[in-house]
Amino acid sequence: MVLDSLGVDFIGLHAIWELNPDKEALYKNIIKAVKKTKPVIVTRTKDFNVLGKIVNSLRPDFIQLHSNWNREELKKLKFSFELKQHYIPKIIGVVALENYSSIRLIDEIFDLVDFILFDRSFRGGTGIQIEENILRNSIQIIKSYGVPFFIAGGLTPENVGHYVKSYKPYGVDVQSGVEIDGAPGFKDYIKVKKFVEEVRKYEALAF
Repeated sequence: MVLDSLGVDFIGLHAIWELNPDKEALYKNIIKAVKKTKPVIVTRTKDFNVLGKIVNSLRPDFIQLHSNWNREELKKLKFSFELKQHYIPKIIGVVALENYSSIRLIDEIFDLVDFILFDRSFRGGTGIQIEENILRNSIQIIKSYGVPFFIAGGLTPENVGHYVKSYKPYGVDVQSGVEIDGAPGFKDYIKVKKFVEEVRKYEALAF
């Protein structure tokens, strides 16, 4: 598959509020086709039943929670997975760094997720970068906890090298920054290729 050949580590599969039959069939085919690229279910729902059905059906490596989950909600979700599921994905908790007060969510959820993803908003795909001072402070905190983190928010092939070299994230997340101009949702092969090349180049310098 193209993603494997480009060296893409993760692919985001959107099941924002639910998983309809068409998407379910499509995602199963994608997951079957990729060999190295790991599937990540991207969702905003907080419905435990919906999340359980998605996990049982697709068995993704990761589930990325694009909603403002508090500590108690995450505890209940994890308990729900442990109680009902034979397969438990790793959880990527999203922290939307809209302002300095947003940083507090890190302390609330860091020990209940496997990864943190820093984005500009919970919605994702806005193409808006995180204010750098806020991002820098947040990364200092998450590194003190030893939790691996992703950076998202307005990343492009032109700027991703700066983030990789400067902050040494576990990974970077891109959506609108590699889309075809004038065609939201459709990815530009050349942009994706360039993005991956820039990540790999600066990854070597960062580590």
